[in-house]
Amino acid sequence: DNELLRNIDNEGNDLIELLDASLEDRLVNGAGGLLVEYSRVNKDEAPTTLLQAKIMGLRPYITEYDWCSIIKTKKHKKNFTQVILKEEKETVKSEFESEHIDVYKVLDLDEQGYYRQRTFKKDDKKKDFFVQIDDDFYPLMNGGKIKEIPFFMFGCMDEAPELIDLVYLNISHYQNTADVENGCHFTGSPKAWIAGHQLAPGEVLDMNSDSALIFADPSAKAQYMELSGQG
Repeated sequence: DNELLRNIDNEGNDLIELLDASLEDRLVNGAGGLLVEYSRVNKDEAPTTLLQAKIMGLRPYITEYDWCSIIKTKKHKKNFTQVILKEEKETVKSEFESEHIDVYKVLDLDEQGYYRQRTFKKDDKKKDFFVQIDDDFYPLMNGGKIKEIPFFMFGCMDEAPELIDLVYLNISHYQNTADVENGCHFTGSPKAWIAGHQLAPGEVLDMNSDSALIFADPSAKAQYMELSGQG
């Protein structure tokens, strides 16, 4: 369906943009994930035909999660039994103010082995406690419950991303360049020195170019110590 490919994530992004984001996660972070979802609707509003679903705008779509949003995964025989994903939810407090909070979408298989979705947030009063903020939701396929979690991982969360060597090389180039520039600044900055003159109490020498230094001792001298470039 070309319409699905042009709006693969139900947010206006096409398939190429989804693949670009997934590839970036794979190269930069080392891993990511794709969740196949379907538009939610209240049970009493569920369509009975495909035409009704299309008119209501109900459709499947794919949501991409980067490595940092995948909090936890559990598998049994290569199949996911639990996936916890972090999302950001906007809560409207007034016409002029809104608040963004982190919520956690828990995808798992219930006691009967059916795919279930639940959403949690951190408890405002008890630290490290979570409270469920919606009812258990069971996605359906062909009118029946699903017995697998439609989440697909790419890459490996336990391995370094492909670009990590390039990252370290760039850091090394930056450090070496910073050392060279600092050395050039240090050696290229002349340092004044004076010999044969004893400062009187409260005396301050003015080293600016628009003033002159006058010493009573003819053997006293003042010079700049700087890199000459010889030898």
